[in-house]
Amino acid sequence: CLQLWDIAGQDRFASMRQIFFKGSLGALVTYDITRRQSFENLDTWIREARTESPRIMLMLVGNKNDLEDLRDVSTEEGKKYAKDSGCIGFIETSAKNGINVENAFIVMGEEILQGIESRD
Repeated sequence: CLQLWDIAGQDRFASMRQIFFKGSLGALVTYDITRRQSFENLDTWIREARTESPRIMLMLVGNKNDLEDLRDVSTEEGKKYAKDSGCIGFIETSAKNGINVENAFIVMGEEILQGIESRD
């Protein structure tokens, strides 16, 4: 059974995030490339995910790449952060235009399935 949850990054939703992370196999940790503050919150979100589900697979997603002229976080920063934090991958998307959104879910799903199969 695959369940997808969209959980907000704001502090007032922290307790909800912990509930949804518990027992999760994977998460797309998403930040807004036009808002550095969302990028700076990644440490907190990743720590919460790994605290509640130590074996969780995380993929870093930089969203809003359709707003290149407003970019505040470079692609290189995102790639480096993903590598340094042990994420399984990095992708930039545009939810508005649908760019790479499906790919992000496909990659995450494939990684989860491979993880399940390797445990059996």
